[in-house]
Amino acid sequence: MNWQYDNELDSHTNKTLDYFFQLSRYPRVSGNEAGIRQHLLTWADQHGYSHATDKVGNLVIYVPATSSCTTANRQAAGNKSSGEPNQTVILQGHMDMVGEKLPDSQHDFSSDPIIILRNGDILHADQTTLGADNGIAIAIAQMIASSDDICHPALELCFTVQEETGLIGAAELDTNLLNGRKLINLDSEDEGVITIGCAGGQDSHIVLPINRIPSDSQVEKLIPIVLGVSGLRGGHSGVEIHEKLANALQLLGRFLQQAKQQMESVNEPCMIVAINGGNAHNAIPRDASALLYCTPQGLTILQGLAADMQKDFAGEYYLLDQKVNLFASKLQVCPTHIIQQYNEAIDWQPMDSATTQKAINAMLALPHGVRSYSEAVPGLVETSSNFAAVHTKRGTIEFLCSQRSSLPSALKGISTAIDSVAGLMGASITHNNGYPPWPPKPDSGLLRLASDTYTALFGKPPHIESIHAGLECGLIGAKFPGMDMISIGPTIKYPHSPEEQMSIESLQKLIMFLLSILDSLCQA
Repeated sequence: MNWQYDNELDSHTNKTLDYFFQLSRYPRVSGNEAGIRQHLLTWADQHGYSHATDKVGNLVIYVPATSSCTTANRQAAGNKSSGEPNQTVILQGHMDMVGEKLPDSQHDFSSDPIIILRNGDILHADQTTLGADNGIAIAIAQMIASSDDICHPALELCFTVQEETGLIGAAELDTNLLNGRKLINLDSEDEGVITIGCAGGQDSHIVLPINRIPSDSQVEKLIPIVLGVSGLRGGHSGVEIHEKLANALQLLGRFLQQAKQQMESVNEPCMIVAINGGNAHNAIPRDASALLYCTPQGLTILQGLAADMQKDFAGEYYLLDQKVNLFASKLQVCPTHIIQQYNEAIDWQPMDSATTQKAINAMLALPHGVRSYSEAVPGLVETSSNFAAVHTKRGTIEFLCSQRSSLPSALKGISTAIDSVAGLMGASITHNNGYPPWPPKPDSGLLRLASDTYTALFGKPPHIESIHAGLECGLIGAKFPGMDMISIGPTIKYPHSPEEQMSIESLQKLIMFLLSILDSLCQA
């Protein structure tokens, strides 16, 4: 799979897309970056660039300044001995991607390449996430470093690991790897926007012990069925949490509660064995399901309930998620991926009544969506929570929530609310260390240069903003006091979902913008 050269695009954009297609051959979901890292190490060696990695697998490639760069700024990357103001520029992105796919896709993110498709100006993948978040950052950096017709100062290409699972690479970044004090993060998703700040965040992991009923003949007389929610759009919990997107786990919780009550009212057994849904901590869940035991008559009742509630949900989410689908089916006729999901659980006994109600209550009570908006910046989400995943093991059911806020106190507040839900359930809860917010610096010299450059190029000023999504700049800034940072990127829509797409035109504009910034830094 190769990029087909497009004569309508400039050579730098074509070269970037060629690199992006090459990267897409390497599986690189979070935690599986070894292949892409080795590919980049080989590429660096082929170009004669030195490089270094740290204990968690972050990679920095050192690229000397071009001969056309002003002599005063031709300082070799990685040299800390001169004591002179360092003109080295860090181009930063992450190697990993979110692996989301449509339910009927057979794609294996551990081994299969991403299949990229083009539709006019848009690049997207075949039933999976595209990985432009953040593979395009790596491709842009490779293009710049390998082009003879670009003027740039010394560069440090900093590629981190496991950004999508909590910014782990940035949190563990070895400070000895970087010399530069100007950083351009290439992980933003709106061309024409310069990001100068972001929220902090934290994940919460709840574990509820399961009591299962003893083996008895009653269960043997019942049939295994699946109740499910599918067809939702999903999306990035940092970028789209303010939109009225349905959360499959919340809808499934409502479905299960109504199913339990309706079946009890007619004295029909309805026994839940397992509940599963959601994937990444920063993706709004699109699909969720539960394995149950009931009678054939009970299945008919539940199928009627599914049809009624589907109409209700389609009305609630008619703008963005009107394709919501609720179903109640025998396990044996479900799609292959659902049958495989419950291969092991089919041998488990159902949960007892108390555990069942605790699990449903959690799905109804765990916070999801916007909690508050900023009073200082109209329209900016200040605090939110993403109810991200539920997964069942034989002895436990586990819930994952991901909170964000630009205010540390508010982040603590919403995490405390989740603590309270766990306490009411009788479940244990742990919080990861999280990541700090990136405080905006409107007087940044790099921002001023970038803003002036954009205005000169395109005849209008860029939009300058802080965002609710998490960026690695907060962690990097904490490690390197005085680091001057901005974040830019091409237009990427629907990240963290199989609908992810990138605009080629926006990529070309971004490249023009970035190259002009680097050229200006050479002339400084």
